[in-house]
Amino acid sequence: MEDMVGDGGQSPAVEETVGWRWRWCRCSGVAGSNGEMGSHHGDEREREKEEKQKRNKGVAGAREATASGTTGSDMRVVHINVASDAKPSQSEILLEFKNSLRNVTALGSWNTSTTPCGGSPGGWVGVICINGDVWGLQLEGMGLMGTIDMDTLAKLPHLRGISFMNNHFDGAIPKIKKLSALKSVFLSNNQFSGEIEDDAFSGMVSLKKVHLAHNKFSGGVPESLALLPRILELRLEGNHFKGQIPEFRATQLQSFNISNNNLEGPIPESLRRWS
Repeated sequence: MEDMVGDGGQSPAVEETVGWRWRWCRCSGVAGSNGEMGSHHGDEREREKEEKQKRNKGVAGAREATASGTTGSDMRVVHINVASDAKPSQSEILLEFKNSLRNVTALGSWNTSTTPCGGSPGGWVGVICINGDVWGLQLEGMGLMGTIDMDTLAKLPHLRGISFMNNHFDGAIPKIKKLSALKSVFLSNNQFSGEIEDDAFSGMVSLKKVHLAHNKFSGGVPESLALLPRILELRLEGNHFKGQIPEFRATQLQSFNISNNNLEGPIPESLRRWS
């Protein structure tokens, strides 16, 4: 798949313990006047002895002070809980995506014994990587069914291309614009159906290739497709689109096919060369 060619965690809440920080201080004094101290000079040695005993009991006094709230000594253990804001790994994201699919026998390599972008014996089937980042998913002709979970894929910041061609997906088209940085979308040869909302591709300024051929799409061609500024390839043939073809903004279209639909009216000026 052109535009999808490449070379190919988890953190629990952290508890950091700032160990035993304790400060020992003696906040005591002898009250009295000089006269009193002179008259009781014989008691000095006794006082010094008592103070020495107090110092020798400093640790015990600190523990008692911690329990009783007294101000003699202070001993504290500080626990700092650092909330985890770690993002899920690429493996976790892709395994979550795999859970939204059915008939996933072909994705047997998607498991926790390896990583998506390498390792031994290799990366995961259909995962295209550049410099260790998941850049594309090329899951074609695998008999896949279920839901293409765009909310989960949106967690892959480097994802630029997806191809699910030749599978058995059905129902409404996935919410493509949730992956606003995509350059290519290949969904041809499935059983997608229903109308595509006019704004389905809004804001996708990097999108160059859109292949939706041979599904069961109905309604009008979405206006947002015609407004894509960088579109190079557009394949819509073999659906049930009706109404008129919108005027396309891009002038650099290299491949365009909208045959075998139920369209009517004139061919827009921007597409005359394809008539």
